[in-house]
Amino acid sequence: MNKKIFAGIAIACLILLVSLMPPVLSRDVDIGAGDTLGVYGNANEDDTIDERDITYVKEIITGKRRATKLADANYDGKINVDDITQIRAIIAGREKELTIIDSEGNAKTIPMPIETIVTLNPDSTQAVRLLGEKEKIVGIEVSTWAQQVFFPHIASNAEEIGMGAMPDIEAIQELDPDIVIVYAPGIYNPPHETVIPGVYVGLEENLEPEIPVLRLDLYAIPTVRDEVRRLGYLLDAEDKADEYVEWYDRSVNPIIDRGRGISDAEKPDFYTELGLPFSMVTGWERYGSPVDETIGLMGLGGMPHMTMTDDCMWADMWTSGGKNIADDLPSLDVQELLGNAMPRITEILGMVRPIENIVIMKGASLVEHEWIIEQDPEVIPGLAAGFNFRVGGYETDNPAETDVSKLYLEKYIPVMRDIARHFGFLMGLMIDADEIGMKPYYDDLREEFGGTTAGYDDRIFVLHHTVVCGPGSPVGLAYLAKILQPEIYSDLDPVEMQQQYVDQFTGINFDVSKHGVFVYPPLPG
Repeated sequence: MNKKIFAGIAIACLILLVSLMPPVLSRDVDIGAGDTLGVYGNANEDDTIDERDITYVKEIITGKRRATKLADANYDGKINVDDITQIRAIIAGREKELTIIDSEGNAKTIPMPIETIVTLNPDSTQAVRLLGEKEKIVGIEVSTWAQQVFFPHIASNAEEIGMGAMPDIEAIQELDPDIVIVYAPGIYNPPHETVIPGVYVGLEENLEPEIPVLRLDLYAIPTVRDEVRRLGYLLDAEDKADEYVEWYDRSVNPIIDRGRGISDAEKPDFYTELGLPFSMVTGWERYGSPVDETIGLMGLGGMPHMTMTDDCMWADMWTSGGKNIADDLPSLDVQELLGNAMPRITEILGMVRPIENIVIMKGASLVEHEWIIEQDPEVIPGLAAGFNFRVGGYETDNPAETDVSKLYLEKYIPVMRDIARHFGFLMGLMIDADEIGMKPYYDDLREEFGGTTAGYDDRIFVLHHTVVCGPGSPVGLAYLAKILQPEIYSDLDPVEMQQQYVDQFTGINFDVSKHGVFVYPPLPG
């Protein structure tokens, strides 16, 4: 095979693997983390659009109120009676178009109504489903397709349109959906404009204006709450969005409120492991890529671990019960990860735009193993997500499951393995298929950190991405609260919380107390 094409596929698969982790772990959010509904027409900037917004716009016009950005309901740069007409149409569900704030903080105008949807990650698929609109989904990416237990009806009715980070543009165009929902740009998802022709192509560049592209992350506390509400307005499903917000608030707020009362002296030091060494080393050794040579090519002094810093979007929530030993570390960007290899990779792949402009991993940092041991964390939660995505969640009851078809469609697996064998420096993140379960990851953590206080006290756990990411992420917060502060949160029941989510918002018949692997080992009690 032509080396340039082969290397291009290697980068493609690298992007696929990491696309299973949320896109940008930044807290730089304008609208979405609080109570302001990010929809134009919400003139008084509360959490809904109603008659009070009409009154507010009237008072702006007469000079009694200050103008607000969202008062420009029809998004024409002026606030006048036309905005009142648009607000009335929104309230009645008769608007011809709607402008919302996307996850990049930009205003996005979408033609209404929306009848057909392509989703490019499991989080947006979950969000559409919980709003009661799963029948509108006509196209999904491979990681959603592979989750036959969690997405049974969607996987059987929608077309598979390729990798979420690198979708089949022609397949989307043939489906001609009313909207495509995707993460904000980053290494985990398509850019706005093409970076590698024919491989890593821009969505907006190729689909718009005919097919609108909406960048909504829908994956993390605290922004997922308002993102679901915004999507609810787009899909004319405000009541279901309100139902989700009520569950979210009932689940999250007591945890956060109680956490504020925990003194620093009561908070254990913890380290969040994202699994980079285990993913890379097992993949490299399995497929014959020289580890030392690869590390040198990437410009790294040794095999790193990846962890979360205080720049992570979850930080305020997750550190309420503990002290993150990586709080003050800098975020990682692509030059730190790829180092000296970047010029050569750029040349081989024929990039038309620098990849460093889009691959910024805010909230993640690389650390050395010795540093972690020196810090001696008291608790170690490992995340089976992103680089360290593992079989588990709803798809199996076996924590040692090694069936990779529960992660990827079978037609992609031989290609990824072949690339891992030949291009280890690009594809080192390929996890050894024999080590791809939740228990093997836990065993790795025990081997690496058994000598720490966390190891001695049996406070090493692994959390699956299905409870850490997406609209169900309050469940992950509950599990982490129990892991960090088992006595203070002794009455908190993450299993009951998760069952409520499943029963209310998924449409599947699934008993989380009897099936699935969401945290390993199971929490005491």
